[in-house]
Amino acid sequence: MIIIDVLYVVILFFLAVQLTMSIVTAIIGNTAVRIMEFSYIKNSNSLSDKLLNISFYALYGLPHFFYVFLMKRFSYAAARLLYIVYLLGLLISVTALLLISSLITEALM
Repeated sequence: MIIIDVLYVVILFFLAVQLTMSIVTAIIGNTAVRIMEFSYIKNSNSLSDKLLNISFYALYGLPHFFYVFLMKRFSYAAARLLYIVYLLGLLISVTALLLISSLITEALM
C-alpha cells in the first residue's frame, strides 16, 4: 500500500508541474518557453547532463512541445487560442485521472 501511495504522490507532483507550466505558458507565452529551455542542455555528453535533459522532458515536456508545435504551425493568435484549448483539455483530463485514481485507491482500502 505504501508503494501505491508513493507512486500516487510522484504522479501528482509531475502532473502539478505540467499544469503549472502549462498555465504559465498560456499567460506569459514565449518568455515561459525560453525559461523552460534554460534547463535543457544541448549536446549533452555526460550522464548528469543527460539526466537533466530527461528531467526537462519529465517536467516541461508537454507544455513545451505543444506550444512550439502550435507556434510553428499556426499564426500567433490562432496558436495561443489552440494552446488555451489544449490547456482546458489537459485540465479536464487530469481532473478525470485524479478522480478515477482516487476511486481506485478507495476501493483498494
